[in-house]
Amino acid sequence: VPGNYRARLTVGDDVMETGFEVLKDPRSASSVDDLKAQFDFVIEARDLLSRTHGEIKRIRALRAQLEGVQGRLDEDADSPSPLGSEITTTLETLTAVEEALYQTQNQSRQDPLNFPIRLNNKLTAVMRAVAGGDSRPTDQALAVKTELSTAIESELLKLEDVWANRVPAINAMIDDAGMSLVELPES
Repeated sequence: VPGNYRARLTVGDDVMETGFEVLKDPRSASSVDDLKAQFDFVIEARDLLSRTHGEIKRIRALRAQLEGVQGRLDEDADSPSPLGSEITTTLETLTAVEEALYQTQNQSRQDPLNFPIRLNNKLTAVMRAVAGGDSRPTDQALAVKTELSTAIESELLKLEDVWANRVPAINAMIDDAGMSLVELPES
């Protein structure tokens, strides 16, 4: 957005700082308010996408840990323990949320044509469309961003339940079962 800014470079104990001005492209008919609206739109979308991708990493890390614990349980498939049932339910929730947020079946460059895009790709596409010029976001772009953001927030809310309630419950069940976090194989 056009305006006055400051840049700071820090290397060790040395700090250099300077001011500069970003000028509006004189060929653009957009106002500074239009450019600010565009900037805000893109930054809000970027922040939500960053949060979404961070949560996908957390899903994958938790999944790996839960699958490790699940593999150590000695259970009959017909009558799983409460811990096994809770892990299975949590894994199902994690998978559903991840698949709503991100296309997990993409393996090759051809796959985006074969499998539908998910919420993160849709928001990225709208963000790119708005960022590709010098104009205020259209009413349609704002409506789509609101719809996608609401859907993403709904999925992230499901994760909050997992992080706040299910993970502590599973940890307590693991403690009650006397399982150690790291288990050495028999030699």
